[in-house]
Amino acid sequence: MNLLVDSGKGINDLGLYYECINATKPSTYFTLSIILNIGTPVSAQIGLCVPKECVDVNTTTFSNELGMLIAGFLNIDPSLLKVNLTNTVTKNKKYSNFRWYNGVSIGILGLLLVLSIIGTVIDEKSAKGVKKVICWFNIKKNAQTILYSENKVDKNLDILNGVRVLSIGWVVLGHSLVMHLALPLLNAE
Repeated sequence: MNLLVDSGKGINDLGLYYECINATKPSTYFTLSIILNIGTPVSAQIGLCVPKECVDVNTTTFSNELGMLIAGFLNIDPSLLKVNLTNTVTKNKKYSNFRWYNGVSIGILGLLLVLSIIGTVIDEKSAKGVKKVICWFNIKKNAQTILYSENKVDKNLDILNGVRVLSIGWVVLGHSLVMHLALPLLNAE
């Protein structure tokens, strides 16, 4: 019964991925994508929560057979239809491994954060040698240098406020449109 609850209920409904994976009965999550290429490509997807036994299914063969079945049902040429069944659990395992370059990136960012905190705490006037170099990472001094103008009357760069507002507006608008156009939404109301 949980397999039906966790699967998608209609076109572009991906269902409940995490509930399917963590279900009490061993189950696997598949996505079924159908692309109909009639001038402008029309695509639809659905998420399927299936019993663990279905993992051994040859997805390529099954996709081809399902494509032929759908093409026959719609009375169209099978070459116009592309059906793809993907085992997302297997696919996601490939991307979940921690790689060495992830550790290097985290290490460099951590070092910069520590240097910034120490550089902000150290008194710059009495610093000499290595302490002087660490003071280069002083957050307060660097922020003042970047954000405040030489003009003592106007301490803010007013033009940046407009750029910030426009940038945030474009980001919010872009993400809203992409979410509605590219991804199916769960309980979108």
